[in-house]
Amino acid sequence: MKWFKQILGIFGEGNSVVIAEPSQILIQQDYYSIAWGLKHKGYYISSEGIKYSYDKPKQWNFYERLNHNGQKERSWGNDKISFIERNKLLKNLGVCKISYTKSKFDQDKLFYIIDELTNSELIETMVGGCDMGLHSTSLLIFDNLNNTYKRILLGCQGDFFLELKTDKKKIIYDLIK
Repeated sequence: MKWFKQILGIFGEGNSVVIAEPSQILIQQDYYSIAWGLKHKGYYISSEGIKYSYDKPKQWNFYERLNHNGQKERSWGNDKISFIERNKLLKNLGVCKISYTKSKFDQDKLFYIIDELTNSELIETMVGGCDMGLHSTSLLIFDNLNNTYKRILLGCQGDFFLELKTDKKKIIYDLIK
């Protein structure tokens, strides 16, 4: 099955750009802080090696999570599982700078570790700081049924120091070295 297709979009002030329909699996590195002024930057990498970079995007759609009442609310980045609607992710990608990287990966080979990542415990590795922001690494998997991308937090450092308790996350970290 071919996951990659080109679509034409118009973003910003009439600038026409070609963006890639995202892969079934994306890897994301993100830094977000609202202490001492907004800082938000990072990137997504698709299986095709397309890198979508952002730095203080003006219009951004954040991940959501379900609270204890089953209601959607914004995720602040330290949730083990969160999600974003496909169309919102596409809007985010539309404001990114596109480049290419050597970090291509066979997403079919990653499907075998998704269950282990999802079922692994998220542990606190040390006490977080205050006003440090949050640098996180995540794996996004497309859910056809809900038309969303599920975000699995592999680890984060800063206000929280969290890490999945599985060696399988090393497979993802090795892809983005």
